[in-house]
Amino acid sequence: MLRQPRGLAGRKKLQSIIDAASRIVLAQGLDQAKMSAIATAAGVSTATVYAYFPSKDDLFRAVVKKVAGNIEVELLEALHAPDGDPIEKLALAIMGRLNDPELRALFRIMGEQGRKFPDALAFFDSHSRLKAHQSAVALFERLAREGRFTHGVAEMASRQLLGMLKHETLVLGILNGTDDPGPRNAAEIAREAVKTLRARFGRDGEAL
Repeated sequence: MLRQPRGLAGRKKLQSIIDAASRIVLAQGLDQAKMSAIATAAGVSTATVYAYFPSKDDLFRAVVKKVAGNIEVELLEALHAPDGDPIEKLALAIMGRLNDPELRALFRIMGEQGRKFPDALAFFDSHSRLKAHQSAVALFERLAREGRFTHGVAEMASRQLLGMLKHETLVLGILNGTDDPGPRNAAEIAREAVKTLRARFGRDGEAL
């Protein structure tokens, strides 16, 4: 990014550009998205877009950070939710993100363009798959200390939970060549995955 935003007006203008780029790039794909169309959608001139982002590649990196950053926020909120089953809350949060149209479109684009953007791919992975895994591991370890989960299986349990959630959403979507979520209800999939996880790793299979 070349120009740093000045004041509230500058920050709003920058955010408008990134938001417009997210809508257009995720809907049309990176190659088809035009900087002029992004400028029009953001309500600024094309020159202004280039002043902030010298190339479309730079702007795409900002889109990746925007979408991936949202994932981390929602996972943290789920981990610190005061009431209810903590594993189910985390699973529902992950499932909600996996079914988010922005994230699904970005997964598709990163699959096509990831080799061109190794830095963006690394950022995306660390703030999506890896962040979800780390969040689940931390939760399972805490529950194990509290006597509500099997000790020493946090890594394995996290991989199993994420695998079950991703199979019903991203994997099947990719195989079907669509960004649309599958036909099953997201909450139903999440709760079924948690039930399976409890049966294998929960202390005596009890509800938390």
